[in-house]
Amino acid sequence: MGNIVEDSIDIYHIPCVRDSQNYVNASMIITATPTDTTISYKIDIQYLQQQNTNTSISDSAEYFAVYFMFLDNTVFGYNKFKILDTNLFKSNNKKAEYVTIDSMDTGNNSNVWSLITTCINISVT
Repeated sequence: MGNIVEDSIDIYHIPCVRDSQNYVNASMIITATPTDTTISYKIDIQYLQQQNTNTSISDSAEYFAVYFMFLDNTVFGYNKFKILDTNLFKSNNKKAEYVTIDSMDTGNNSNVWSLITTCINISVT
């Protein structure tokens, strides 16, 4: 067996939606390399276990929430999200009411998941 060059990492995100709901509440994440494959599973409520301070709107909890907003945007086309947990996106004792995802330019590529890195501009109001 020769040396395997680990220069290729493929990450697949599989959104999961309950039959009676219209939002993504879980995601299976499959990471495949030439030598191994790992599977992890994230559920939306896990944002509560992430770091979240009242002085920053860019903590782990907010990134986790935006990840699920991005999945909802991709699956259902939603781009405006009402913030129900007032601890999210809170800064200087000001509470966010909505997060809006700016439209994404995927160029001629209709498969947004083929992008290596996706940057999302959001507006917090």
